[in-house]
Amino acid sequence: MPGALRVATGFGAAGLVACTSILGDFTAGKAGGMTEPDATAPSPPADAGASTADAGDASSDAEAGAATGQLSCSSWLWNTPLVVEDLLTAPSHTYLDRFAVFLGNVDEVRILAAKSETPAFSLYTVNKATMSVTQVDSPPADGGGQPFVSVIRHISAAQGGTSAVVVGQRTGAITSYTVTAMSDLMPAAGPLPAPFPLLSDVLSTQVIDDLTVLPFSPTDIFEAVSIGMGNPSNYTLGVTRVSPTSTPVVPSTLATIATSPNEADFGAIRLLHTNSSVYLYDLNDISTPGTSGWTVPDTAVVTSPPTKQVIASGESVGVIGLGPSTSAPAADVFMLEQDFSGQFTSGFKYYVGTVPFTALSSWTEASLTKLSRATSAFAAPVFNSSPAQTAAVWFDDNAMLLGPGLRNGVTDAGPGPGLNLLWVTAAGAIRADQIGNSEILNDRANFFWAGAVPSRLSANSAAWDVVWVETITNSAGDIHHVMRMNELQCQ
Repeated sequence: MPGALRVATGFGAAGLVACTSILGDFTAGKAGGMTEPDATAPSPPADAGASTADAGDASSDAEAGAATGQLSCSSWLWNTPLVVEDLLTAPSHTYLDRFAVFLGNVDEVRILAAKSETPAFSLYTVNKATMSVTQVDSPPADGGGQPFVSVIRHISAAQGGTSAVVVGQRTGAITSYTVTAMSDLMPAAGPLPAPFPLLSDVLSTQVIDDLTVLPFSPTDIFEAVSIGMGNPSNYTLGVTRVSPTSTPVVPSTLATIATSPNEADFGAIRLLHTNSSVYLYDLNDISTPGTSGWTVPDTAVVTSPPTKQVIASGESVGVIGLGPSTSAPAADVFMLEQDFSGQFTSGFKYYVGTVPFTALSSWTEASLTKLSRATSAFAAPVFNSSPAQTAAVWFDDNAMLLGPGLRNGVTDAGPGPGLNLLWVTAAGAIRADQIGNSEILNDRANFFWAGAVPSRLSANSAAWDVVWVETITNSAGDIHHVMRMNELQCQ
């Protein structure tokens, strides 16, 4: 919710809202831009005290960093951040929570961002050599309905990669989805490729719980969809593969992978492609917490539902980052565990590691390294409490999470300034961990979203291109978003 307080022991377990993401590299949100409500209950005293101590001890952060060889990310390339777009006078005054940031051609950073009105999304190319921005907007939709972005997904490659944007459009009682897929190295000025059908004729009686895609190329898309039907609803996870020349896909033609009476069992689908297979992972419903997995052929031809793989059980832990390793035939995996005090979020645990491709159908949470870092919800580099709404994007076996952490809606006067920062490698090392007074951008607050992509990585220094969105509120209470960018220097 733009401008809302971030909640420290905040989101009730019963109020978890699923949303996919970016996830190899993915970012996405649930159709319709749903977010979790702010909690108004205070934190239990023990949790609140621990959180405040964890978040505020900046001197111990610096000492710990020096002892472990961590870097300090504390200076910026440009004295003033670059304004990518200010939506004050734009037709759409706000973004949706669907973004992807990645590298384009030399000296280029690209951002895909969904908007709440027309255009449905924009592609920005920042030329760092000239500090200029080229913007290409999605074309107006046909059919009369207001389009909305359901998913933005980016997949890295050795040189360049592929991005896909899924746009839904409601016409009467029917919703249909198209996909616009593009190479990372396409010209900055476009034009955008033409969209093609992804999923058609979804009736108002059919509830899309989650929809995500895996672009094999700009004209070859693997999709996974969770759809609920009936009263009470039963949810079906299905897959298919589409191209511009495919026969239109409707819900009944999806290949069934699994079914469940619980909506959240398929509410945070993560996909990885290798070994002529697609591996699906999903955070379970809170009634049976854990993570499940399935393996299907990349043809999306499934003759019978595959056996469910138990990744974790007994705890609310989900995959937030998934992508191929650049140093081994393995997958880089990042998992986030949400801890509770009663019905409220009290903290987080973090797990990273590599899983050999040969073990993707059998690995568990125990295959990963548990990071030694503060569990405090205040110090968490997140915007939302649930792992279903958190995304970590792997670039060259490195990932950086940014977020203001969760805040208490009763005792805090407003959102805390700055962004917590956690930079990890797939080998389980923490390269930078900055909270409290060492947060970045601690001269401002009211962040809506933030993401980072490495510009340069080495053993002793690095640079990350950081993109963030701020919520600006005027004296009349009206809000608009501003997207900014700067290069963060780490020494």
